Amino acid sequence: FPSHDRSGSTLKNVYISGDGNIMIGMFDTDRISIVSNNTGKTWSNTSCGLSMYIRYGAISYTGKYAIFTMNYTNSENSLLYNRIYISNDYCNTFMLYSIGTGITACSVCTMSKSGKYMFVCNSKANFADTDATGGLSISSDYGKTWTTSSISNGNYGSIACSADGRIVYLASYNSSSGKIYY
Repeated sequence: FPSHDRSGSTLKNVYISGDGNIMIGMFDTDRISIVSNNTGKTWSNTSCGLSMYIRYGAISYTGKYAIFTMNYTNSENSLLYNRIYISNDYCNTFMLYSIGTGITACSVCTMSKSGKYMFVCNSKANFADTDATGGLSISSDYGKTWTTSSISNGNYGSIACSADGRIVYLASYNSSSGKIYY
């Protein structure tokens, strides 16, 4: 990554599209991120609207679609529930969405290769999530609308899906068990 002039800030999260073209790096102390849309040859600072509380994310194979879930507080120290950021323009801009399904902050997420199928699942992997509830929320239209699956609430710390989005695996946090959703 290029050097940056953010005194006291640390590059905390890095995401890359499957084809390697889109890369995004987020810092821990501000809402400015660095983005490359040419396999890392050049980088630009962007104020793309992402919160510094982003915890998990996924980018589609081409980088056209991206999803990020929020961490647990905003600038007023209020808990943020049901909130995700979605981009449909190669990580140039992000819209904040509320999926409204009981999924709480620090939710893990994944998406299919095309980005058509997006999945967000509750995770209690962070100490702030002691009251977290929810199960698996699914979008089959690039994040425009969301439904809740029949899978039960759980203590999920990881999620992955097949390239076509047909199979999703949820791994339980601090457990050797998981669930498969078809």
